Amino acid sequence: MMRNFISELSFSHQNEAFWQRHYKMRFPDMRRLESMDDPTMQSHSVDRVCILSSGRRVLVEEKNERYRPVNFTLETWSNVELKKLGWINKKGLCQFLAVGFVNYDKTLWLSWQWLQRTWNKHKAEWLAEARTNQGTRRFPRLVYNRTGIGGTSYQTEALILPITYLPAASLQDVRWTDEPPPIARV
Repeated sequence: MMRNFISELSFSHQNEAFWQRHYKMRFPDMRRLESMDDPTMQSHSVDRVCILSSGRRVLVEEKNERYRPVNFTLETWSNVELKKLGWINKKGLCQFLAVGFVNYDKTLWLSWQWLQRTWNKHKAEWLAEARTNQGTRRFPRLVYNRTGIGGTSYQTEALILPITYLPAASLQDVRWTDEPPPIARV
């Protein structure tokens, strides 16, 4: 499948009202939301900075999913040929991964540290199961995309993971936008 990075970015920007609303639900004391256009911050998994009324800055990696809120995508390789790690395999500076299921008006918020620990603990078993499921319609499974920028293309690898595979976690670590806020403040 050939994806166009520019059109994917455009899809993300078309959903600005969705993201504003969901950030406000997740962080009721949000003062403002800034897009991160700095390539260095982007390479460290920071798409947005949410500034709270206290002045605290919350760094967020955003992902848009077009399909039902049952699976989400973990990019394992951002460039297979050049052996560039995908965002799930990088440390990242963000505090949250926000997976927006735009067509269903839902967002899954995952603590970045929790997600990294969970990935490192289950990576081998999830990838092994995904390789077994190749050629089937079962999940998890690996997908390879050709992504084009400026006339060039490169191959990415991603794991499509059912949300049900995520182990039990506290509301601090995993929750949907429409859940009540946790007792402890973020």
